[in-house]
Amino acid sequence: MQLSILTPNTLYVQYETSGTSNTANSFTDGETISVSTTLQSVITTVSAVVDTTATGAAAYVAEGTYYINGFHVNVSEQTLILDKYTNTPSYRVGLLVTESFVTPNDDLSLNDKHKELQCNAQCSQI
Repeated sequence: MQLSILTPNTLYVQYETSGTSNTANSFTDGETISVSTTLQSVITTVSAVVDTTATGAAAYVAEGTYYINGFHVNVSEQTLILDKYTNTPSYRVGLLVTESFVTPNDDLSLNDKHKELQCNAQCSQI
């Protein structure tokens, strides 16, 4: 029989304010946190009592166009949790680039619109 290791539910936050005075730097043990939202026209509130807090580590890449290996590459926003409960990771983090070629036969939007318009104008005059 194999035993599985249980991982406690973990909530990742970026603090704007916390504590009853809204001046604390982090949640304290025993503090109640809650969130309210509307789901299918019903207001729903979820609360939890803070058991412990820790500072984790994450890698973040903003959405944008990056110059990689001589090409401009569109990258979507990404966040990767490195360590849940410590802030001293020892990882190499980067982008995995998969190269592929797309031709105008694969994607018609790559065709030159100017030539297409020129042909349409000339062809309609004949």
